[in-house]
Amino acid sequence: MKSYDSAGGRTILGRLPKGPLVLAMALILTWMSGVAEARCRPDGEPCRDNRQCCGSNGRNGICVRGSRATSGVCCTARKEVCDGQDNDCDAAIDEGLGSLTCGEGDCETAVPRCIGGVPQTCDPGASDGASCDDGDPCTDADACGEGVCAGEPALCDDGNLCTANSCDPMTGECLFTPLDCDDNDLCTIDECDPASGCTHRAKCDDGNGCTSDNCNASTGECLNLGVGCTDLSLCTSDSCDPATGQCVFTPVDCSDGNACTSDGCSPSTGCQHLPSFCFDGNPCTNDSCDPDAGCAFDPIPCDDGNICTVNSCDGLTGTCVFPPVVCDDGLPCTVDICDPALGCVSPPKNCDDGNLCNGREICNLETGNCIRDPFIIILPCADGNHCTADSCDPSTGACSFQPLNCDDGNPCTTDFCDTSSGCHYTPITCNDGNSCTADSCNPSTGECNNFQGIACTDFNACTFDACDPATGQCAFTPITCADDGIACTDTTCDATAGCGHRPNHSACNDNISCTADVCDPTQGCRFGFPVHCNDNNGCTNDVCVQVGTSIVCQYDVGIACLDDGNDCTLEHCVPSTGQCVTEPAVTCSAGQVCENGQCCWTGAIGCDGSAPCCGRLTCGPSPAGFSVCR
Repeated sequence: MKSYDSAGGRTILGRLPKGPLVLAMALILTWMSGVAEARCRPDGEPCRDNRQCCGSNGRNGICVRGSRATSGVCCTARKEVCDGQDNDCDAAIDEGLGSLTCGEGDCETAVPRCIGGVPQTCDPGASDGASCDDGDPCTDADACGEGVCAGEPALCDDGNLCTANSCDPMTGECLFTPLDCDDNDLCTIDECDPASGCTHRAKCDDGNGCTSDNCNASTGECLNLGVGCTDLSLCTSDSCDPATGQCVFTPVDCSDGNACTSDGCSPSTGCQHLPSFCFDGNPCTNDSCDPDAGCAFDPIPCDDGNICTVNSCDGLTGTCVFPPVVCDDGLPCTVDICDPALGCVSPPKNCDDGNLCNGREICNLETGNCIRDPFIIILPCADGNHCTADSCDPSTGACSFQPLNCDDGNPCTTDFCDTSSGCHYTPITCNDGNSCTADSCNPSTGECNNFQGIACTDFNACTFDACDPATGQCAFTPITCADDGIACTDTTCDATAGCGHRPNHSACNDNISCTADVCDPTQGCRFGFPVHCNDNNGCTNDVCVQVGTSIVCQYDVGIACLDDGNDCTLEHCVPSTGQCVTEPAVTCSAGQVCENGQCCWTGAIGCDGSAPCCGRLTCGPSPAGFSVCR
């Protein structure tokens, strides 16, 4: 038989008397054993001593006493950490965790490792602004920043750009050393301005742009030579601008006000007024000249009866040719073509260029030009750097900025790229100072060449040009042109083409009305070419009349088209066919018709303020939510 020790909570083995008393005692011992087992309590439960606490592992619990000796709370002891709890069961929270040391030297600070159950870290700026000493005599206003002591460099500036400013690292005193402005060039004047520093002025500049200022680099001696301004031409007024040093060659005015003369100027003789040559060598024209209007070349008639061709004449062969007619319906956003059966037709213009880099294209109803849709914003591919090639991939719309290659492959130039202006190619100077040499740079080697025999030319085929080796001046001697032996030609010399023989048609006249008498440059006068008057307009009557010694074509109105009384149509004659046609006077949008000479909405289709409603209808809202005429 077992018995229970109530004092120690133990079960004792032994013999008990038999009978009812023994049964009662057994029941009491069983109840007391359950009470003893209930006394083992988990963490956080109230307790009076360690025996009542189980601990996290079922044993070794600690009863942490509060302010009263008879009460406490069960706890399992662990290592103390920063979490706002009593981890080591000593009735103290976050104790004994120490502190952190932040910064260095004068800027060092101590920070507790745990505050309010939150682990702390170093704040580099905890001591920012505190005074300190960085040990450098050339700094001022030393202060802590991010845990380190540093100062601002001492201001050593005497305000004089003619001295070099510095600080002595041993004493901290400012030093101001005078600058040496000598550039070792005898052709410059070396000076120093306290406000701007060293300057090197050109020694031999006399301020006159019309002199060539030179300086001997070995001796520093100046030589200022005048610049001669002459193009050896009687067709210009020559001068030099002292402000710019540029020669000015102002052309003379040789106009005589007569449209039937060719006004020109010969550099050797001055102004010339030669009779105009109104023969265009085109058998398809009738040639004449009016003193006010000048030469006229009237075409001969040609007609093939095809509405899709333009009747014309071949200027080389004199035969009629018929190029395609130009169709224009007056609507900028249609493509006008000619159908041999229907004539001119005008399908809508397709503006899609298949390029994603410029947005969506639409047709401008006023100009007919394809334009970008203004409601779609396209950002340009531009990085603002002129040293890159900015482009856009039309298939994807993606921008690309490729560096430019500024190498022009020419060793006679110095190549570089400026981000604001792009590639630059500065030519190498090869001038040897000799006026009669041709100075150039060899593009293969980059070496300068100074060949004798520079070409002198006034670009006038009527002069013989040469250079005087003794003076370096060009001379231009007029040439004499030979006669061709044709009585009706005038021997002339053109500054571009040289000697020539211009037909003089006024020397040929057979006194027969409405015939063209011309001078053939190879055969002489030719007579009797009939004059054909045709303005290629089927709506006019074309006739030739003799007025004094002049042949004149007249084109009178031949066809008058009757008005049909409809304000919505226009009647006119078609020049290509000579037929009267009736066309709409106005062009109306879809859903509109013309009434009394203006467009109007018909009713069931929506209306807006672009046009009124037809008849007595007015524009108003419909049950469907949009406006209609009713």
